[in-house]
Amino acid sequence: MITFMNQILEWTPELKGKFILAAIYKVLEAIFMGAPYGFVFLTLNDLLTKSLSLKKITFYTIGMIICFVLQGIFSYLFNQIIWPTANLTVKKLRILAGEHLRKLSMGHFSEKNTGTLNTLVVEEMVHIQMALYQSFPDFVVAFTFMTIVPGVLLFIDWRLALVAVVAIPAAIPFYYWSSREFKRGLIKRSGLLAKVNSEIIEYVQGIEVLKAFKLTEKQFAKFDNILRQFKKANINLVLKADVPVTMTKVILDLGLGIILLTATFFLFNGTVSLTVFLIFVIMGLRMYDPIKMLIPAVGMLKLAEPGMYKLKQLLDTKPLPQPIDPPEDTLQSFDIHFKNVNFSYGNETVLENVNFHIPEKTITALVGPSGSGKTTITRLIARFWDVDSGEIQMGGRNIKDMQIDSLISKVSMVFQDVYLFNDTIYQNIAYGAKNADPETIKAAAKTAQCHEFISEMVDGYDTMVGEGGATLSGGEKQRISIARAILKDAPIILLDEATASVDPENEFQIQSAINALVASKTLIIIAHRLATITSADQIIVLNEQGRIEEIGKHESLLENNGLYARLWQGRVQAKKWHIANNGDNE
Repeated sequence: MITFMNQILEWTPELKGKFILAAIYKVLEAIFMGAPYGFVFLTLNDLLTKSLSLKKITFYTIGMIICFVLQGIFSYLFNQIIWPTANLTVKKLRILAGEHLRKLSMGHFSEKNTGTLNTLVVEEMVHIQMALYQSFPDFVVAFTFMTIVPGVLLFIDWRLALVAVVAIPAAIPFYYWSSREFKRGLIKRSGLLAKVNSEIIEYVQGIEVLKAFKLTEKQFAKFDNILRQFKKANINLVLKADVPVTMTKVILDLGLGIILLTATFFLFNGTVSLTVFLIFVIMGLRMYDPIKMLIPAVGMLKLAEPGMYKLKQLLDTKPLPQPIDPPEDTLQSFDIHFKNVNFSYGNETVLENVNFHIPEKTITALVGPSGSGKTTITRLIARFWDVDSGEIQMGGRNIKDMQIDSLISKVSMVFQDVYLFNDTIYQNIAYGAKNADPETIKAAAKTAQCHEFISEMVDGYDTMVGEGGATLSGGEKQRISIARAILKDAPIILLDEATASVDPENEFQIQSAINALVASKTLIIIAHRLATITSADQIIVLNEQGRIEEIGKHESLLENNGLYARLWQGRVQAKKWHIANNGDNE
């Protein structure tokens, strides 16, 4: 528990005072929880020595009532502190994780599945919260009793004190056995929980594909198999830990019998008084309970450990480095320069010795076969990753010398796969500029050719779009994403040709929105339809090895009769393609 709390306070040092105050309240509650046993002892002692009177029993009763009231007061004060503090701690840890995730390269997200991150931020954080308001107080109570009680007993009679504590070391091996079983089982459970979450997300998000290919039963069988494994892991966890947990409790319960037997022997031999006998018997009734409380507390703590480990692993992951004291990020121009850039995903080389220059306020198209690195180039400009070697400059400045937030503020991105958040249309457009007023947002929507269809909706701009924009068509989502980019008004636009997979009706509107977006901007466009980039200022052609094959305008590249000319010829042939009739030999 000490290690657990030290780690929590390392992440949230500002909450240290609240946890100390909560611990003090719990210690006082524990003291007044044990105090009534003193009055029970006094009552029995006076009864056996025939000195009990109505006055004494009244005094003892009032004393016990006061102890119960004070115990309740300090319990209330403890809960008033620990519940809000535990919730605040988890809130801060979630924010800490979210802030750190924001600073990581996209490579981290390609290595982690959605289920793992979802499990950490949602499920595992709940376990940490439960450990704070359940395990933490149990450890405080146990520590208080194990510190005070043995000292008191040693002072009264060292022989019986040694007898009283002999059960504790005897139970320790079983305690550690149960702790190991909890740890092993919960680590396995945590891994399976991440898989369960991943399968749920994949099943829901891919339901259209599964239905189209009649694979719902097969995918459900996979999901069912993971659930069965998860169920088995939970059952095995309980069954394997049950034996050492039971043995620990049995040995501690035997401690009371040993105290009673030994104290009776000493009483009959005249080596202890009746008073000492009663003290040890009554204390023996209570002294092992806090230790027993540690067993479920440890189980709860072990349940939180995988989340603590994952969170620490996440926070220890180094983010993209930023300059400690960067020069002012005001750029005089917004041209982009790639100088000898090399980049790999793990061991797979994507870009090799890439060199090109994009003058500001020009249109540059990226062309090449699938996997040639076109999308990677746009992500590198936005510094989603860092290059392996070489340099990317913006306005003559290495982008590594710029604060990431400042860099991103100079770039707008509109990609083919649009993601909208489960929020209103208004808020999805406002992501482009949080401080924009309603009129500015509507103006951006009009420019992006989406104000009309938004206005026709029952709730207008307050319409919820569903997760990922599920309630909107592809063309509608594209236009909202363009409105978002227009509102941001960044000088550099990265565009994955937005009209590549929309119907002709939407294509004209989206193209009009794009034209409004890119006026007086530096535009880098990933071209899928070569006909749309024939008027580009320059076309950069990449080959399958991630190297630049050629650079030039449309006409000159056709004259070169190189890779671009072959891609163009392939497009021409594709336009002649038609579905053959039955028996057609074409």
